[in-house]
Amino acid sequence: MNRNDAFKLISECVLLTTASFSVYYLLNTLMGDPSHRNNDEKKRTAKHLSKLKKQSPEMKQVLDSLSNYEKIMLAYLIPPTDIEVSFNDIGGLEDVVSDLRESVILPLVYPQLFTQYGSLLAAPKGVLLYGPPGCGKNNAS
Repeated sequence: MNRNDAFKLISECVLLTTASFSVYYLLNTLMGDPSHRNNDEKKRTAKHLSKLKKQSPEMKQVLDSLSNYEKIMLAYLIPPTDIEVSFNDIGGLEDVVSDLRESVILPLVYPQLFTQYGSLLAAPKGVLLYGPPGCGKNNAS
């Protein structure tokens, strides 16, 4: 093996190693590091659970008995006390707000009034809000 062959072999090894690390770094960056994401999720969940335990100490036993999946899902729930938007903040949609109150909120708050007339007046299983972007669908929900 002469000097040119050795130089060619070394340069190909360096090129292959560099390309391998580049592909690894690129894929790791594009796909995200699941262990890093998992750690962030655990921190968020722990912070949310400690906040819930401080707000209601009687829930401590229930919160401790939850599975990991349930704890993660609980971290993504927003308590009603944290929502600072009310129906009064939605402008120009008074008819939509009154329809939502009549068809969704009242049957949930006063089920005894609506169940005696059959399932036609019961609370709906879902509501579809439609319209162009910026019309207040998220605000109304």
